[in-house]
Amino acid sequence: MPFDTLCAPRYTPELDVVIRELGGLTERLVAAAHEARGIAAGTDWQAPAATVFHERAEAWAQSIARLADLAEVARIESVQARAVAHSRVETSCS
Repeated sequence: MPFDTLCAPRYTPELDVVIRELGGLTERLVAAAHEARGIAAGTDWQAPAATVFHERAEAWAQSIARLADLAEVARIESVQARAVAHSRVETSCS
């Protein structure tokens, strides 16, 4: 029986790395957003410069949180791609 290339688990080791790294990235981005919000909350001054700092820190935290959301979506899609690759191997090699 010739070797069927569809039976080879394509890209799954690479997807495992992508999934792991995106998970770590998401965690770090969430932590950074949390830290930025904590810094913003800690500046309870009334000076104009403090108000501007607070607004910018909060805007930065929101941007980081959106990046975390995108990283999580990419991780989920990578998990789905890995599952598809595994199911193709199972169905074509049975």
